[in-house]
Amino acid sequence: MISWRRDHFLPPAAAARLSHRRHQRGQALPIAAIFSTLLLGAVALGTDLSLASHYHRNLQNAADAGALAGARDLGTSNGGKANQNDRTTAATDALRVVYDHMGWGSAGTTWANGVISAHSGTCDDSGTHCDVTTTGPGSGANTTVTVNVPPLHAYNNLYNESSPGQPWGYIEVTVSDQHPTFFAGVIGFTKQTEGGHAIGYHYPPSQAFGFALYSNTTVSGGNTDNVISGNVYSYRNLTPQSSGKADFCADTDPTGNLGHLVVGWPQSSPYPSPDPAAGAPFQYLVTKIQNVSSCSPAAGGDAVSQTAPLGNCASLVVQGVTMSTVQDPGSLACMANPPLLPPDLQGPSLSGNVVYYNGSGLASGQSVLTVTSPLSPGLYYITHNPNCIAPGCTDVVIDGSAPANCTAPYSPTYSTCLLGVTFWLDQGATIGVTGKQTAIITPYLPSGSSDPNDGRYAVYAPIGSAGGVYLSKNGTLLGMTGTVYLPSGTFSMDTNSAVSIQGQAIVNNWSGQSGYHGQPQITYDPRYVAGQREVLQLVE
Repeated sequence: MISWRRDHFLPPAAAARLSHRRHQRGQALPIAAIFSTLLLGAVALGTDLSLASHYHRNLQNAADAGALAGARDLGTSNGGKANQNDRTTAATDALRVVYDHMGWGSAGTTWANGVISAHSGTCDDSGTHCDVTTTGPGSGANTTVTVNVPPLHAYNNLYNESSPGQPWGYIEVTVSDQHPTFFAGVIGFTKQTEGGHAIGYHYPPSQAFGFALYSNTTVSGGNTDNVISGNVYSYRNLTPQSSGKADFCADTDPTGNLGHLVVGWPQSSPYPSPDPAAGAPFQYLVTKIQNVSSCSPAAGGDAVSQTAPLGNCASLVVQGVTMSTVQDPGSLACMANPPLLPPDLQGPSLSGNVVYYNGSGLASGQSVLTVTSPLSPGLYYITHNPNCIAPGCTDVVIDGSAPANCTAPYSPTYSTCLLGVTFWLDQGATIGVTGKQTAIITPYLPSGSSDPNDGRYAVYAPIGSAGGVYLSKNGTLLGMTGTVYLPSGTFSMDTNSAVSIQGQAIVNNWSGQSGYHGQPQITYDPRYVAGQREVLQLVE
C-alpha cells in the first residue's frame, strides 16, 4: 500500500502553512481548561455573594424588627419620661423579636428574660441604661445579638448615649452571624460574617410640649411688662424696648416649675449679631439674661429675666421635648443645639358641629366672617381670602358687632364670649380683634370625641398655613384657653392691647408691642395643652 501526504502535492508556501497549523493542534485544550476554571470560580463567587446577601437581609430584618419592637416600649410607663423599667422592657422585647425572627424555637420570652437576668449589672432597676450582648441558643450559637438602650454605636452621634440615660427614646440592635461558605471554602475561606444594625426611635403619643411660648422670632416692645408663666423658646430676638418699663420675663408656672429661656443655636457675642434669616450665621438681638426670684416687679427697660437659676442648661429637661442645651456665654441663656423645630401637633377632629367659611373667591378687603352675634359651640373652619391682607383686613373680625353676652366668671372682664369655639385657620386665614373689644375664646369639644386633642385648641393652623391673630391698639383684650397653634403664622399685639392665654402658644412670630400690665400673657397649663403625634420609626 502506497502512503501519501497531501502536502506533497501542494506548493511549498501552502505546505508550510499547513505544517504550522498541524503543530498548533491541541493548544485550545489548556486554554479552555483555564477559562473553565475562571468561569467556575466566578460562579462560585457569585453563589457565595448571593448567599451572603441572603444572610445579610435576614439579619438586617431581624435587627429592624427588634429595634421597632423595643422602641415602642420607650416612654410608655412614666408619662413619656426616661425610665429604667421602659429600657429593660425594650431590651427584653427586642431580644424576643430577634429570637422569633431567626426561627430559634418557641421559647423566645423565656430566653429573653434569662438574658436580661444574666445582665443584671447593666439592666438593673436602679440603672440609667441597659446594655446586652449574647449569643443565640442552640442552632443560633453562631449568632451574636447586641442591644443598647440608649445606643452606644450609632453612626449618627446624636443618637448615642452622651450621658447616662440619654438620649431618651432610642434603642440600638445589632445582629451578626458567622455562616459557612460553599465554593469559597475550597480556597480557604470557610466562614463569613454578616450583620444587621438598626436604631429605633419612639416618641409616645399625646405628649405635651412643655414650653409656654415657642416662637421663631420674638418681638417685645411697648411700655409694659411682658411676662410668660413657664418656659420660653425663642429662635431669635429677645430684646424689649429700651425706654420705659418694657421687659420680658419667664416666670414660674402654676405647678412650681421655674421658668427657663432657651434660644436657638448658634449665638454669637457681642450683640447684636448677624441675622440668620438674612443668611448670616448667627442669631441677633438677644439681651443678656438675668436671674430673678419673681417676675412680678418691673425689671426696667430692655431687661430679659428668668426665675430659673443661670448655668443649669446641661440638666435642663422640658416635658415632651428632646433637646441638648448649653449656656450661651454672651446672653447667658440656655442654647439648644440643634435649634428646636415647632412640635408636630395633631389637629382637632373635623367632627361634631363643623361650620365652614370659604373666602377663596371673595373680593379685595372682604372678611369671611364678622361676629355679629354669639357663635354657637363648634369648630369654625376658615379658608383665607387671598385678597384680605392682615392686619388691615382679617378673615374673622371680632369688633363688637355682637351684643355683650358674657356672664360670671368671664364678666365684667370680657364682653364677647366665644365659649366652646375653635378656629381652624386654613391657607393663611387670620383673626382680628379690633375696636377696644374684650373677648374670650375657649375650645370646642365635640360630644363623644375620642381624639385626645379635641377640646384643647383655641386656634389651630397646620404647618405651612401662615395664619395669624391680630389685636388692634388702645384697649383691645383677648383671653384664650387652650393651645394657640400657629407654627407658620403670627400672633401680634399692637400698642396698648393685651392677651391672656391659659395653655400655651406655638407661633412663628410673637410680636408683643404691649403687655398685660404685670399679668402673664401666657400661663402654661398642661390641662389645656394639645399633645404631639406619636413617632415610631427606624432612624438607622
